[in-house]
Amino acid sequence: MRYAGLAVLMYFLVVRPAVAGEVRTMTLDDRTSTSDCIGDPKTPLCVAETVEACFIRMIKGLCETVGADFSAYEKENATPVTPDSYAGLYVFHYKQLASRVLTATDIPDWATTTDHGPWAVGDTALLLSWEACIPEDDCITESRDDPKRAYGEGCAPKDCSQEGSPATYITRGGGDRWKIVRRYMNFEFHGDLWNRK
Repeated sequence: MRYAGLAVLMYFLVVRPAVAGEVRTMTLDDRTSTSDCIGDPKTPLCVAETVEACFIRMIKGLCETVGADFSAYEKENATPVTPDSYAGLYVFHYKQLASRVLTATDIPDWATTTDHGPWAVGDTALLLSWEACIPEDDCITESRDDPKRAYGEGCAPKDCSQEGSPATYITRGGGDRWKIVRRYMNFEFHGDLWNRK
């Protein structure tokens, strides 16, 4: 019990939660992304941002930094996404909806197995909502066919859609070094955690 209290104290001393409802942006380029810690997992939010940057940008090293599994993408021979590709034109918006330091009552039986982490008392859970924004197809086509324009040049992302249910990230660590325990994109697997009072 003493360790759980210490974990809660460390969370408030070390973790700088995002401002509630703050809309953040992620692109292929750190310079146009809100996060200043992609690849530097010094807080639970930095871990979640690094995990998503890994999958959005297809950069295995980012996953390795936080202990995320990149093997499914390796099987598909994934290569890093480049700005001159269709996927490179996407802009992602996200916001932190909630966070909590896990207690014993937060951890369901199924989350104690190796397949799911396992979760542990003192882990920090984050809930983030995501939306993906892409430019209009007509603009992309015009830029592709115009020898004076780069692919996608002048095509602002306008068509935004919610990326499924909010995602939960179970993170573990302390000080300036955190890692991902598990990432859940399907609310069926993590909704109960956030429905508890």
